[in-house]
Amino acid sequence: MDKPISVQINEAKQNIVDCINKQHLHVSILEPIVKEIYEQVHMLAQQQYEVEKKQWEEDSLKEDD
Repeated sequence: MDKPISVQINEAKQNIVDCINKQHLHVSILEPIVKEIYEQVHMLAQQQYEVEKKQWEEDSLKEDD
């Protein structure tokens, strides 16, 4: 049985927090690192959205034929 998505999300969050805490970095150093990671993830999420939207639109057109 696959793990529920909510369990996967919480585990991922905890793993990220644990990793950050192990580094013992000052918050002024962490902030730009976390910001950069967020920006990369946001960009990937946008790209994934565009790919899925395009695929959905193409599939919808095929169903109409």
